[in-house]
Amino acid sequence: MTADSGATPRVSVVIPTYNRKNDAVECVESLLKSTWTDMEIIVVDNASVDGTSELLRDRFGDRIRLVRSEVNLYAGGGRNLGAAHARGEWLVFVDSDNIVDPGMIEALMTGALAQPAECLGLYGPLMYYADRPDTICLVSGDISLWTSLTHWTGNREQDTGQYRETASIPTGHIPNLFMILRSLYSELGGIEARYQMHYEESDLAERVKRMGRDVLVFPQAKTWHKIPYEKPKGDKQFDGQHNQLLYYSVRNRIWYMKRFASALQLSVYFLLFGPLLLAIQLSMCLRNGQPRLLFIVAKGYWDGWRENVSGRCS
Repeated sequence: MTADSGATPRVSVVIPTYNRKNDAVECVESLLKSTWTDMEIIVVDNASVDGTSELLRDRFGDRIRLVRSEVNLYAGGGRNLGAAHARGEWLVFVDSDNIVDPGMIEALMTGALAQPAECLGLYGPLMYYADRPDTICLVSGDISLWTSLTHWTGNREQDTGQYRETASIPTGHIPNLFMILRSLYSELGGIEARYQMHYEESDLAERVKRMGRDVLVFPQAKTWHKIPYEKPKGDKQFDGQHNQLLYYSVRNRIWYMKRFASALQLSVYFLLFGPLLLAIQLSMCLRNGQPRLLFIVAKGYWDGWRENVSGRCS
């Protein structure tokens, strides 16, 4: 399929959300301004208790399809549930704390349909800070399979048009907002929901790449993500209020490495970088005056290596 085929593919936008009713409303409102008209919007309410479903139903009625889960499936499981209800040829997954540009979907589709059919894969926009609309949050990112560390490009760059003439930018993964053929998503088995949070998007992108398909950012497509430009001091994972976040980040890093690193890469990680990162994480627990988090970090590390799918942070 190419852009010259004359067809206008239908797009299903899937928005998983949990207790973000006002953000979800703003996200839907921005999508309803889209210049791409052959589109359906599916909101997956992950068992919110803040009145998300009621507000969305009252505000948008049948302009959206509302799917409510009785349990929190997290972002990955919520995306899979939304995809199961989708009718479009393409899926666009949008985290609910985004305000998208009216031309974003059209720019994604234009870029994707210019690619050879056998390369069609995973695509995303440039991501900007919602509280600093002209400042880029993310262009691309890649995880090293030697160290497990992520290298980001474009963060905090002022947009001066430096990417405007670039048709596409290769990337290792695409967090927060991405587009994929529904048939390819089904072939891949969707998001690996066992991650629950952290690394599920990276896992999907790596599987797409290993099929020989595109993972690209189209700079003409834009979204504004509601993550603060001015970050609070310290790492919130170690503040004692985000135990789940800490546990899954430790455990899932190891799962990702075990799944995709070569035998040599995994050996180097197991013997050197894994223990080094563990020591850093444990020291951060103490540095932040949170000795009780030592158990959570150690449990995440242990559950990662022994592939404990049912592990919890407490």
